[in-house]
Parts: sequence; structure tokens; C-alpha cells
Amino acid sequence: MRNNPKSAGNGSIKIIILLGVMTFVLLMLVSVGLKRSLQPNENQRVVNRKSHSPFDGNRAYANLEKLLSLGARNPDSVGLGQVQRYINKEVKAAGSDMDDILFATVLPGTQSGVILITAKLDMATGQPGAGANSHAADSVVLLELVRSLEKNRLGKSILFLWITGTKALSAYWENAPAGYKEYGDIDAVIALHGVGDCYLQLQSNRSAPEWLRGIMAETAQRIQLRKHYLNHSYENAALTDPYTVQGVPTLVLADRLYGGTIATHKQLWATELDTAEQVCPESLQAVGDLLYHAVTTMDGYLGAKSP
Repeated sequence: MRNNPKSAGNGSIKIIILLGVMTFVLLMLVSVGLKRSLQPNENQRVVNRKSHSPFDGNRAYANLEKLLSLGARNPDSVGLGQVQRYINKEVKAAGSDMDDILFATVLPGTQSGVILITAKLDMATGQPGAGANSHAADSVVLLELVRSLEKNRLGKSILFLWITGTKALSAYWENAPAGYKEYGDIDAVIALHGVGDCYLQLQSNRSAPEWLRGIMAETAQRIQLRKHYLNHSYENAALTDPYTVQGVPTLVLADRLYGGTIATHKQLWATELDTAEQVCPESLQAVGDLLYHAVTTMDGYLGAKSP
């Protein structure tokens, strides 16, 4: 029995059309992927951000500009010393005491136990530029939270710690003055990493407990910040380990795509291009609002667990 040449020809044409469609779809997917890696999503830019707390993003940004004007914050540099003196002065002006050795301040609470909020203050050895988002933005969020949260709060005490050098957070706590230990053990840690980016894409670490990630996500939803708080968490031990205290729930709130894409992150992070123009007061406001409300929910959760 002989094959029908017409049927064979039609089959070949169908295969060619199918391959053409598949190639077109593949090229479209590659194009979208390249666009996402090279061009930021404008929906991730924080604009017209309404305040949801006493946190003042514009004042935090003014503090950022002041910090950057004092010089590079490389370890043991003159600039780092000037920045520390400035933060010390501002914390005391806000009505809180500052421990000059630990470089920390505490807002006392009515419950036993401490929520520790921390960020790096200095830049890496040899890091060029101003370090606006690495990590001056994180540091000014801490400073503005000191101003905006209640001084004698109904809940856990909140310890703010600006980290310098390569020493891990656990070593800081081990060497903390006895006065801080009187507030109780650390119940939870929140660390900030690069949260001033205009194209804000916040993530939590996968190693953070589910209840803590859940509180952050629910709070972001409640204050209309959900599109800037990504559903998927990240895993990066090099980023999270320095902030980990054995047995303590730890969430490292990070934006790991500075400028909105993989390409811009490589261009901006810890380079001479990491300037104040890449940081937005609206993003500082958004992060401040998130933390302001999240710690209150954490109070309720941790208080309910306490005996």
C-alpha cells in the first residue's frame, strides 16, 4: 500500500507550523526574562506613600543625607566615628539613653523579654562610594523608629543595635552590659539589609519561623504594602548567619535586587554608584510603617507564649 504524498506533505507542514509556534513562545519567554533582569518593574517603585504610623520617612531621608555628608563609614575611619557621634546625639535628643560601647539603645516595655532590631552601620573594608543603601538606609530606619515608637511601651522591650565590624550578633549580646540583661532574654531578632531601595522588593529569609514571616506578610497586607513584600522567601546563610543568635527566632528583612533587577544590583550594591539618589523617602516610610506595626503584633504573639 502506497503512502498518500498529499497527506505526508500536510503532516510536514503541521510539524513546521508547530515548531514555529513553539520557537515564537520560547523567544517571548526569553524576552520577558531578559526584560525582568535588565529593566526594573515600575510597579515596584514606591510612590505617593501615605504614612501609616508616626514614622517620618522624610526625616529619615534627611538623616541619610546627613550621614553620607560625614564621610565614608569604612572600619576605623574618621567618617565612621563622626556618624556614630551623630547617631548618639540624635538618640539622646529623642529622649533615649545610648550605650557608647555596645552602640545600642533600649525602649523599655512592660513585658519581660526583648525584641532586638538591628542593622549594620559601617561599610566593608575598602568599599568605595557612600554606602547609601549599604547600610546607611538601614541605620536611619532604626534611628527614626527610636523616635516614633513609644518610650515606655506596653509590650516587650525593644533593643536597637547598630553593628560595626565583622563580629556576629551573638557576640554582641554575650558582651552586652548587665543592665540590658535585666530586660530579659532576646525573644526575636529583626535585621535590616538594603531596605532603602526606590524599587522596593522586600523578602524574608526561609530560616525565619513561619509565625514571624506570617506576621510580616499580614502586616504588609494590612498597611497596603503587599506588592512590595514578595511571597517567596530567600535562602542565603552568608546574609543571615551574622544576625543569628542560637535558638532565637530571626528574620532578616532584605531587598536583594537593588535598583529592581539583577543587573542594577550588580551595578549599585556597595559600589561608587550607591548614592542617596538611589534611595527614596517613600521606601523608608514603607519599611518604618511595616516595622512599627509588626512589633505590636509580635508583642501579642510572644506575650501569649510566655508562661
